[in-house]
Amino acid sequence: MSGERITLGGREFEPMTVTTIEHDFWLMSRIRTAGLDAMEKGAEESPEEFVARILDQVIDSGSAFEVLGGLLMPAQLPPQQWTPAVAVETAKFIRGLTDPIDKAKVQSQMIAVLIGFFANGLTSLTTSRKSSGRMERRPAIGAN
Repeated sequence: MSGERITLGGREFEPMTVTTIEHDFWLMSRIRTAGLDAMEKGAEESPEEFVARILDQVIDSGSAFEVLGGLLMPAQLPPQQWTPAVAVETAKFIRGLTDPIDKAKVQSQMIAVLIGFFANGLTSLTTSRKSSGRMERRPAIGAN
């Protein structure tokens, strides 16, 4: 990972910049659960308003810590060691922070990683899904 390190509660984390396919699939699922995959900037909406709406959506969905836990990686671990359990542990750690400075960092980091994700990952995911005609959710295999 080559992202900027952030220290929270005495631990160092980095934004995930190199990911495994397992991570990509896991995060796509969490993004859909949070309702972020359907979000688009409104024609009359400023970038600041859009960012605020994204943040509100992820918080209101109850998925904020889980998404952040999947977007940040303990700095001492290489990306290949990412697992869903690492994301869960990261989210649990972040959820328990009490220092006001750490809380401000979490909110800033959430905004930064969501902006980065929307600028890079979600745009390509949405474009890929639209071009393939697969924007509608399909029933699970074996579902009636």
